[in-house]
Amino acid sequence: MGRVSVNHLKEGMVLEEDLTAPNGRFILGKGAVLKENHIRMFKIWGVAGASIVGVEDGEIVREEKLREEALLSAASFAASYFPPEGDEPLPAAAIRDFCIRKFAVMIESGRPPSPLPETYRLPRPPEGHFGRTFSAWNLAKNEVRLVSFPDIYFKIQEVINSPLSSATSIAKVVGKDPSLTARLLRLVNSSF
Repeated sequence: MGRVSVNHLKEGMVLEEDLTAPNGRFILGKGAVLKENHIRMFKIWGVAGASIVGVEDGEIVREEKLREEALLSAASFAASYFPPEGDEPLPAAAIRDFCIRKFAVMIESGRPPSPLPETYRLPRPPEGHFGRTFSAWNLAKNEVRLVSFPDIYFKIQEVINSPLSSATSIAKVVGKDPSLTARLLRLVNSSF
């Protein structure tokens, strides 16, 4: 029906007439179904194109343009859900690319993805939660409670019971626990 360039040939297409190389050598016969290795061989032999049954080059170009348009609209749709592209980690970029391809398939099939409903204001937090507002003054005036792990207490007991321990060895164990360090500093710096 029409001549198709070698760059637009796809696996499964059927030759309409015999295919010959530029030097006249016979390559593949009429009615042969193209495979990937055939297309690679055509490029090696310098074949510019082939006559394909039921397909014209314009149709293939049109399909590719539609696919590119679908990818562009899918990319703009995905951009509304993802942060701007840039130095994002590899998994985030892979998720973005997957979503773009998925949206493009949906657009090509005639079912464009539905947008998320717009919210004009943020929902209110549930009652009882976030009742207190935090400010720098409230954080500074309240006592910060830090948790100590039980193994620190056992290590301190071991150091205290050891006849070879010194104040330095006790300080090393206490220095590993932020809660005990904060309590000791508060005790040392207090007026009592």
